[in-house]
Amino acid sequence: MVSRDWANLAAQVKDRREELGLTQEQVAASGGPSTATLRLIETNNAKSYRAKTFTQLETALRWRNGSVRRILAGQGPSPLDDDDQLGEQLSRRRILLGDELGRNYRDSSLFATERGISHDLTYRAEHGNAAALTREEQAVAEHAYGLAGGSWNRSITTGVLEPLEPASAAVDPDLAWLLETIPQLEPEDWPRLRGFAEALMTTRPPAVTERRRA
Repeated sequence: MVSRDWANLAAQVKDRREELGLTQEQVAASGGPSTATLRLIETNNAKSYRAKTFTQLETALRWRNGSVRRILAGQGPSPLDDDDQLGEQLSRRRILLGDELGRNYRDSSLFATERGISHDLTYRAEHGNAAALTREEQAVAEHAYGLAGGSWNRSITTGVLEPLEPASAAVDPDLAWLLETIPQLEPEDWPRLRGFAEALMTTRPPAVTERRRA
């Protein structure tokens, strides 16, 4: 059985959190594990975690993919550079969103097909220059990745994604995104919003559609 250095993980996680100036609550709010789980990790009081927990840690602490496994092997983490922070976080967000929805979004093609985003835009968001996306592309990406409406440019500045609440994204991603986005809209966006709303209505069960029309 492979030995894992849980004490190294405890020290590295706490040091990184303090280096970033984050509380345990802020780590959880940034896509990390719950405060209860984080407390167990930092005090070296648990010896087994799901792969999802590793991904959440890497997201919130801005480490490259695989950093937690390297730490458990007795090595150090690889912090993200400013240039690749957002792309790596988006890639992890895609996978975590798939876990929330019970879908295999490690398959980026399935993600693109089901979330209404082109394969090209998915690739450019995760591997290209996120700042170069047009406003319309940003809105599409926010919706696909389950992010707060109008948060794209803030994320470019801060390096931190602003996901919708998991329950909102999983139960009704279109409606959750719409409610977050409405306050950000300019007058010229209303025609697109009306088209979106009409398309949304046609996908609802008849009883729901009739109730909303009433």
